[in-house]
Amino acid sequence: MKRVLRPILPHTAWQAIAALAGFFTLVGAMGAPADLWRLTVKSRQGEPFAATATLQALPDEHISEACLSLGSESDAAGKKVPLLTRARLQFDAANGTVDISTDEPVTVPALSLVLRVQCPGSPLYVRRFSASIPPAVNAQARIPAVERDMSKGFHLALLPGDTVESIAAVL
Repeated sequence: MKRVLRPILPHTAWQAIAALAGFFTLVGAMGAPADLWRLTVKSRQGEPFAATATLQALPDEHISEACLSLGSESDAAGKKVPLLTRARLQFDAANGTVDISTDEPVTVPALSLVLRVQCPGSPLYVRRFSASIPPAVNAQARIPAVERDMSKGFHLALLPGDTVESIAAVL
């Protein structure tokens, strides 16, 4: 008895691939308690570190400041950039942000930090950030502002010492 193999129809194969992709997307979304998207650095070298990370929690997650912590050296293994290990973390639930600040000035051009989110009974979520710290600005080196209509369009003010990396971090 000769067995005849029939090819899988292309339409059926695409349906199976789409179903698998949807399944894995759903499983991945259900497993993550929060999404940490972006870190915005607000300070410069020579100033205390100040940054804001955006945080999106799932509707059933109730994140508080008690759920937040900074990671240790073991969380950032292999990084050659100094690790920020001590800072204040303040969670703003209304805006979905975490403010990260220190009292000590930062003198290095880059830092790494690990933000950990784990509420009681929830899985651990860890995000590693690399932060470029813009150089200090000398008050006398500032370029005088030109009078112009700032109400329309995108405007970017560049200062002496700004690098492509620091500009990219702002954008």
